[in-house]
Amino acid sequence: MRYGKKIKCLAYFDAQDSTDNRMNCLAAFTKSSYVFDCFQQLGYEVDVLSASYAVGKRWAKGTTRKLSNKLTLRTLSSLGRGNRIKNIIGRILFAATLVFHLLFFVHKGDVLWVYHSLGLVGYVKFLKKIKNFKLILEVEEIYGDVTGCEKTSVRELEFFKCADAYVFCNRMLDKLINLEGKPVVVAHGAYKVQEPVSKSYDDGRIHIVYAGTFDPRKGGAMTAINAAEFLDENYHVHILGFGNENDTRGLLAQIDRISKISACKLTYEGCLTGEEYISFLQSCHVGLSTQVIDGAFNNTSFPSKVLVYMANGLRVVSVRIPVIEQSDIGSDLYYYDDSAPQRVARAISDIDLADGYDGRKIINILHEKFVRELGLLIEGLE
Repeated sequence: MRYGKKIKCLAYFDAQDSTDNRMNCLAAFTKSSYVFDCFQQLGYEVDVLSASYAVGKRWAKGTTRKLSNKLTLRTLSSLGRGNRIKNIIGRILFAATLVFHLLFFVHKGDVLWVYHSLGLVGYVKFLKKIKNFKLILEVEEIYGDVTGCEKTSVRELEFFKCADAYVFCNRMLDKLINLEGKPVVVAHGAYKVQEPVSKSYDDGRIHIVYAGTFDPRKGGAMTAINAAEFLDENYHVHILGFGNENDTRGLLAQIDRISKISACKLTYEGCLTGEEYISFLQSCHVGLSTQVIDGAFNNTSFPSKVLVYMANGLRVVSVRIPVIEQSDIGSDLYYYDDSAPQRVARAISDIDLADGYDGRKIINILHEKFVRELGLLIEGLE
């Protein structure tokens, strides 16, 4: 074990019980929390510097607090949102504060783990030029591929060269980014089993859940809704997740339209988090990992919801794409081959709920493998 040794971490991150209204993406929070847990399991003390700024109008005070015996979180003061002038001043002050703290946070010989985000690229490149530390980049996706901006993708690929090692969400990223053969481990998501806290619905219906983004560029929520048209009265499709006002409005309109013509029950559940989210997932039988098939991001990201579903005991229906089919859990999913709602509905109806499937056991095996490989990666850097 590595008792007394530290891992430094930089990410947009805040504690779940925080009263500050700071930037805190759910997917990034879930994966970051999991990696922090793995570091601690390996015996390291984990020191996290958060780049999360206030997104509400209220000023947020910087604090240093212990989240566990071996996990310390440092947040920075942030002015909060307001008029245009206040926003500009707030961004400048927060950037200066972050640079100042980074200069004293990272020292020669440290290992720094960074969750890749476009907003951190400049800070990390600057720090790497003036400090002799080892950089582990956590790469969950190439954001330029999601937005369709080639210039952004090129910028990211250039930035990735700064790393001394990587944690990737899939092996295709390794082939694309890691051209120099640097140390790498793969974790498709958070391999964290959720113990049963609620029972599945017992109303005679098979309950299907889509949990995730409403972003039309990824198309997952709409695909799930449209599939409900081709399911009968034995099914209930639940939609929950997050999106901007326009995306949510369009989603609700489509739910209303499909509900009027389908025997399948279709409901919108809002955005759930924490224990409420876990409890709801466990009340369902099947999780949907639906998204457009031809998106460029399909080769450079991994839908973390797949692991979340499995960790809560759900069967998973997914789009058939190489990054998923060739993954460590590729043989444990049900697939559809194109986004026609009839095909998605057929994949759902083909599921055998009496097949003896145990998603939690699969996740436990993957967790043990990842922790072992992560420990070897860090030892090689020290």
